[in-house]
Amino acid sequence: MSSEIFKIALKEVRVLKPRVVVLYHGGEPFVNKNILEMVKQLKLADVKFIKTVTNGMLLNDDLLFKIIESGLDRIEFSLDGRSAKENDTIRRGCSYSKVSLTIKKLISAKKYLKRNNPFICISNCQIPDENNFDKMPVIADYILKDFYQYTNNAELELRACHSIHWPGYPIARSRYKLNKPNKEKSNYCEHPLKLITIRHNGDIVACCQDITSMYILGNIQHHSIRELWNNERYRALRKSIINRDFLPLCRNCNIVNPNSGLIQSQQPLP
Repeated sequence: MSSEIFKIALKEVRVLKPRVVVLYHGGEPFVNKNILEMVKQLKLADVKFIKTVTNGMLLNDDLLFKIIESGLDRIEFSLDGRSAKENDTIRRGCSYSKVSLTIKKLISAKKYLKRNNPFICISNCQIPDENNFDKMPVIADYILKDFYQYTNNAELELRACHSIHWPGYPIARSRYKLNKPNKEKSNYCEHPLKLITIRHNGDIVACCQDITSMYILGNIQHHSIRELWNNERYRALRKSIINRDFLPLCRNCNIVNPNSGLIQSQQPLP
């Protein structure tokens, strides 16, 4: 996001006063060299809780101290799969050992500065196979062993989840497939009712799942968030969820369809 578009968004934040801002939408936030200045400006705008999600590969020792001093409230590191090797395969260009060391350095830097923020979380996303899709995911052993002493001291949180299928992205037919949708779908999704998602170019999209801009509701460069929130497309989105007449974006979403997601297929699909 450019500084010009961020200024427009910040102006809206000062008017609407959201409790939470998440500086992340499907990419690597630390590619943006201004992200920590954005955190500071949002804090000055009285945002109580600011979070981001990162793969950790761009963080260095100097940046770790700047993250702490920025006022960021929560940072989530993505470490995926059931082994360090699988993580590095799923996340091309990633080094588990480097990210692991970075997380430990951040914990040490917080102690050195005597700061509680940002709270640190490791999110372990896994792609289940056809036999264990319905089982609750558990943190992979390689992460548990590496960070046990920190979780035992409540210095970080570990979360496990199953991989989802992001709308707009194709599935590699030789390896993955979409699990069969649950016939009894939920008719509730809080995203269009409570959340606003602004893309890097100022577009407002349906929700944080829409990382390819399948359903654009308008742009903050041309209309205020209040105007966009009440426009015809936004009302149609909410109506579609209430009536279970889901838009293409929503049909296989794991929010309205909890049994939907990616699974590893042992056999190539027909």
